Amino acid sequence: MRWFPDRKSVFAGDGAYCTHRLTRFAQRHRSKLCVVSKFYSDAVLHQLPPRRRKGQKGRNKVRGNRLPTPDQVAQSSKRWKKLVVGWYGGGQRHIEVISRVGHWYRQGHGLVQVRWVYVRDLTGSHRDECLMYTDEMMSLREIVESFVGRWDIEVMYEEMREHLGLEKNRGRCKQTVLRVEPCLFGLYSLIALWFACLP
Repeated sequence: MRWFPDRKSVFAGDGAYCTHRLTRFAQRHRSKLCVVSKFYSDAVLHQLPPRRRKGQKGRNKVRGNRLPTPDQVAQSSKRWKKLVVGWYGGGQRHIEVISRVGHWYRQGHGLVQVRWVYVRDLTGSHRDECLMYTDEMMSLREIVESFVGRWDIEVMYEEMREHLGLEKNRGRCKQTVLRVEPCLFGLYSLIALWFACLP
């Protein structure tokens, strides 16, 4: 956000990044950052608290009524939307999705609005996934493809570790690391380009 203040970034991560703190941060900076990550299918979500009535005594409620979990909505709903999206490995996949909005509560940190989408693979070869996103302008297709797209980056790091020795060199000084790692990334890019272009 500091380096590219005029851009809006989409951060896609697995379940380790599905935290109340990161979601709150993305909500505060929603003009510059969107988070897409795996979400809890049994998440406890709430409505907003009711407005304080005139003459009401006691403190304000911090959260509203409890909402059904994504799993419960998926099991009971018959209004699924069918999509064709880009999928793992570069192909396309027929899926159906259902999406809702709720508020995630953490004691001492309050409510944060969460939009979630439940994804079901119609071929039956991939498990059902529940995803969370913070940008209300993103389409459901963009959300699923953003999450799936992170897999190419993970594969790249794994291949670089296995074949080019990323993170295995013995350089102990800062300048060595700053020289070697970018060279390995450049080498990987060059090999991928040769593989794509050569007959």
